[in-house]
Amino acid sequence: MKIASIRTYAPRVPLGKERFFSSQCAFPERNSLLVRLETDDGLVGWGEGGQYGPPEPVAACLEHVLAPHVLGRSPHEAAGSGRALCAQPRLRSEGPLHRGLKRYRHRPVGFEGQVAGRSIHNLLGGAFRASIAAYATGCYYRGDDVLNHESSLEKLAAEAASYVRAGSDC
Repeated sequence: MKIASIRTYAPRVPLGKERFFSSQCAFPERNSLLVRLETDDGLVGWGEGGQYGPPEPVAACLEHVLAPHVLGRSPHEAAGSGRALCAQPRLRSEGPLHRGLKRYRHRPVGFEGQVAGRSIHNLLGGAFRASIAAYATGCYYRGDDVLNHESSLEKLAAEAASYVRAGSDC
């Protein structure tokens, strides 16, 4: 079994006037980076290339830097590819690519679970709880003047109350 393809997808949802603000900038959209690996015998694994900001730079690194090192290799060897890339002199600096590769160079347990016909939680030692608590992400600053907190307090209170009604801790 060999990795036959790596594809990236960057879903985007424009927020229009409902953009939100973090401590660093305004976000006019929600976006993410999804990564799809497929083996030559049809197994498919999905992952998230989590990042802040536009997904295109991370997608370009996957396509032009990482993919040439993992295409044609066994998914079981992918973690070794990440370690080898981190050891290259041009990637040794503590830049974002190096940190990202260090963070995501773990073993591809999803593929191993598919090959073995077992769930990931079973491969990792089995379930140790019957349920997990959900949480809500939100209550960001909104509006034209984010420094005028009073203008958005009513909307933020309503948003927080909706999370509590839904059964989530905010």
